[in-house]
Amino acid sequence: MPGSTPKKVFAIRFDREPLAGYVRQPESFLPEGVELLSAAGAVATVPYLDLKLICFVREWEFPAAWATKRAFSSRPKLEGLWVRFDFRDGESLEGLLPNRLHELDGLGFHAVPPEATGNTQRIYVPRAALKACTVLGSVGAAKAEARRRGTPDGQLTMFE
Repeated sequence: MPGSTPKKVFAIRFDREPLAGYVRQPESFLPEGVELLSAAGAVATVPYLDLKLICFVREWEFPAAWATKRAFSSRPKLEGLWVRFDFRDGESLEGLLPNRLHELDGLGFHAVPPEATGNTQRIYVPRAALKACTVLGSVGAAKAEARRRGTPDGQLTMFE
């Protein structure tokens, strides 16, 4: 598997038994499931139907941050689409998706969790794990677009 550095992950399954291991992006995300390399060196492909989410973590400490903080306490500061993932088992989790549609994966969503400064830095949510995905807001896109356009011709600038 040449190409990328293996990332530490927790694969959270619907039966609540987390699997600790390594994945390589994007090589480990196969059409039939996610290829997970355990710390012992065993390789297993976990089907998307069994996965709830994958937490990219700094250290293998459980419970992961997704279990404690599942929603943003206020409007997120990072740029992106603010979404709520509603899982098949009735639980939900908020996250930030990139505003760029070409970065969206057909098999799932790579997102920033509510507390990205903790142990869980990013999450991957398979589409098969979701009942719904709701956009709660778009953060930062309007300001960035206005900056790129500049001021219209003929308009006076006040603060230069």
